[in-house]
Amino acid sequence: MGALPATGQWVKLSVPASQVGLEGVIVSGMAYALYGGRATWDYAGKAAGTGTTYQVSGTITVGGVALSGVTVNATGGVACTNSNATGNYACTVPSGWTGSVTPTLAGFNLSPASRTYTSVTSNQTAQTYAASLVSVWIDDAVPTGGALSWDGGDTWTWVTANPAPLSGARAHQSGLAPFEHQHYFDNATTTMPVATGDTLVAFVYLDPANPPSEVMLQWNDGTGWEHRAYWGADQIAWGSNGTASRRYMGALPATGRWVPLVVPASQVGLEGRTVSGMAFTLYGGRATWDYAGK
Repeated sequence: MGALPATGQWVKLSVPASQVGLEGVIVSGMAYALYGGRATWDYAGKAAGTGTTYQVSGTITVGGVALSGVTVNATGGVACTNSNATGNYACTVPSGWTGSVTPTLAGFNLSPASRTYTSVTSNQTAQTYAASLVSVWIDDAVPTGGALSWDGGDTWTWVTANPAPLSGARAHQSGLAPFEHQHYFDNATTTMPVATGDTLVAFVYLDPANPPSEVMLQWNDGTGWEHRAYWGADQIAWGSNGTASRRYMGALPATGRWVPLVVPASQVGLEGRTVSGMAFTLYGGRATWDYAGK
């Protein structure tokens, strides 16, 4: 239910019955428990309630587009949903609730970091948060020194429209090819050090008229490309599936909008490594890519 109450004064401990499974139940006993120390207790009972609850809700975005998978926590035992595909989240709070709501997602800073509420007696809507990458490595150009390559009918193509870039002035777009195709760079002198606990992120826009069946990201740490994550069908048989060399991250992202691809560095064996190259790989179809980093 929160931090320890203040010492040296009487403090009321309030617990919504719903949080301890006692709504509609008749209580016949009560225990007063401590771990170490000493406390004195006085009168106890219940406060009549109406059972009314309210919603604290809003949208979490990054670069103006929805960010899903953000964990949302609230104090006082309040339950919240994580942000969904449209970036929406919601917390259900009891009437009179006082507390705070804090969103978190590895690899992102959230602004504001949290929101505080006092004696809530109505729905609190439009409680928005804006996310940003902790560290941007690629945006409008590859890192300094990066040597450009491609295969499978792809190439490096920079675009300013169709779709409009998510960040900066331009994004890079794959070609349209029926099988494996990719564009990539390596040997960048401006590298990306990856620390323990870091999360790798890249933004993708899948062509709704020509969606690929698989999307793959690859990173080179100077020893090779054996650090891969993929979404969708397992059709690009590089590395060993289920390992850091080919890690399944879930279904294909939605088409026709910018979507962040989020990969814990531990899942692709990059914690403690320094990345100097990155590949943007598809099986079939076409995609546009924007800023990436961690």
